[in-house]
Amino acid sequence: MTFNASAAAKHLEAREDALYKLRKLTETWKGRSMTPTARNIEARLLAEISASDDSVRALVDAGVITEEQRHTSSFFVSNVTHAERSREQIMHFGRKLSELRELVFVDAEDSRPVDLILSAGGRGSRMLERLSSFEFEKASGYIPVKPAVTAFVQPRNVAAAADDAPMGTVLVRSVKVSAVVSASNESLADVPSQDQALRDSLSAAVGQRIDHAVFNGADDGENEVTGLLTDGTERTYTGALTYDAVADAVAAVENASGIATGLFANPTTVATMRKAFDANKLGALPELTVLPPLADGTPILTNGVVVVLDGDSVAVGVRNKFEVAGTDTMEEAYKTDRTFLAGRQRIAGVHVANAERVQVVKPGA
Repeated sequence: MTFNASAAAKHLEAREDALYKLRKLTETWKGRSMTPTARNIEARLLAEISASDDSVRALVDAGVITEEQRHTSSFFVSNVTHAERSREQIMHFGRKLSELRELVFVDAEDSRPVDLILSAGGRGSRMLERLSSFEFEKASGYIPVKPAVTAFVQPRNVAAAADDAPMGTVLVRSVKVSAVVSASNESLADVPSQDQALRDSLSAAVGQRIDHAVFNGADDGENEVTGLLTDGTERTYTGALTYDAVADAVAAVENASGIATGLFANPTTVATMRKAFDANKLGALPELTVLPPLADGTPILTNGVVVVLDGDSVAVGVRNKFEVAGTDTMEEAYKTDRTFLAGRQRIAGVHVANAERVQVVKPGA
């Protein structure tokens, strides 16, 4: 019996949808006790995720996995019979391949939210869902700037003034983050599950590069995005990274009237923290998110750097559509009987409401 890739893809999409809703629910009730209704919704979403997992496992158990596939680090099983699909039938993020020419980008026809596409099931962006993201429709957009407001006891018969805390917006222009892969025309026609493999690889690559831009900035030669390592507040330490250094950074965020919602570091630094810090103390810190390097080894954060931030105080503009392109007529593609496929996302303006709410803990020189 062969593996039913189409059925598995549907279960995986259902799982992604339930997981997205669960994350939004958790974010909504963060720091507060859930109501009975919210608890019921949480239980239902967890049950849907578990059911999807069980369905995929059953499909895998019923399939036939070859010895060659067992030795690959990531694989997508397909029916042995060749599908022999036309380019009308091959889909790239909801777009027919026959519609794509000369790597001209068009909007994807994917019903999922952009941040869910870019998360790629946890293999892509890990930052967008942890920050305040604002969608825009074209090449630029506005990010609302939250004013720092102090409430007061209003004296009787005295009018209140709002001039000291004006609400504002920042116009931000986008930087395009793209990834391109190539696939043989034969495999595209014969292996339907390759559509999903290419989709996952491209969205993961773009999502990871967006995380790199969030911290390190990005410049496409026309527009520029500054990153948190530049816009945040730097704190240095000497010798080994200590719990006190991280705890002091958390306190600095909170002293700026923020809420430290997360710690971010690369895998090596996270391992150092887990080995050196007392488990109870480590558990008392905000959520720790590991940021692995890009596929080519480029680090998002270097060894020894820990970023502590208030996610609500960091705004990122994201275009509301993922863009795709493809071509088999470019000379390089035509000569090798291959198709070039691309994915692109526009991001704009990593805006920090208060620099003290982003603490960059790093080794001293």
